[in-house]
Amino acid sequence: MRYAPILVLLFGLGVNSVAAQEAVLTIEHAWARPTAAANAAAYLTIGNAGTGDDILTAVNCAPIAPCMVHETVDDNGRMSMHRLDSVTIAAGAHVEFRPGARHIMLMNLKSPLVAGTSFPITLHFERAGDVTVTVAVEQDRH
Repeated sequence: MRYAPILVLLFGLGVNSVAAQEAVLTIEHAWARPTAAANAAAYLTIGNAGTGDDILTAVNCAPIAPCMVHETVDDNGRMSMHRLDSVTIAAGAHVEFRPGARHIMLMNLKSPLVAGTSFPITLHFERAGDVTVTVAVEQDRH
């Protein structure tokens, strides 16, 4: 019984040494298309210049609309969208959210997205915590 606190302390030290690998995130090119429809999508690129991975666990688009991360999948010529519970941002990698692929789905918009305006999205990361970015509403970036 006297040794239990020591074992917990040693376990805690092991976890902290792993957590010392840091994720250094950058968020670039956050944008969405103008729309009159009830649903829309936001796109961006997340880079990780750190030595440790991070995980995007959720997104919050309030007060614009409820939102979540989706991925468009081509299943033998039939396109469908699937919800992603998380997205790993590996150390040294960039993850792109783009049309026809991974994106942030905005559902039941409270008002249309108008070109020239912007809105905030908060990205929830396992290590980096909450990061709020401004999404510019603009025409396609092709």
